[in-house]
Amino acid sequence: MTVLLTISMLINLAVLGLVVPAIWRNTPAMVLAYGPPTPARDIVLAFYVAIFTVSVVVLGAVASGQDWAGAAALTVLPVQIAYKALSAFTVGPRNPVVQANLVIAAFHAITLASLIY
Repeated sequence: MTVLLTISMLINLAVLGLVVPAIWRNTPAMVLAYGPPTPARDIVLAFYVAIFTVSVVVLGAVASGQDWAGAAALTVLPVQIAYKALSAFTVGPRNPVVQANLVIAAFHAITLASLIY
């Protein structure tokens, strides 16, 4: 459980550590992937910051041996899996953000299964 959970949280930190500042700075790549700045895009940005923050907390809990780390992951991982999978229907599977989301969701699903079983 600990290894997969750690990897899942590190994936979140690695991806969002790059994506959040790029969206914030409105880089051309982010405009291409997420569209121009809109309130909806800023809501997605806020959601990403929240996931980043929770991932830092869960990773810290895992590293310090806190019993509640797994329980915290049982809340964040299903939400991530759901929104990432649903993006294939709402945005379409050809979008590069959606494709990356689906790969990450698959790994998070394995981590989630390891926490449950």
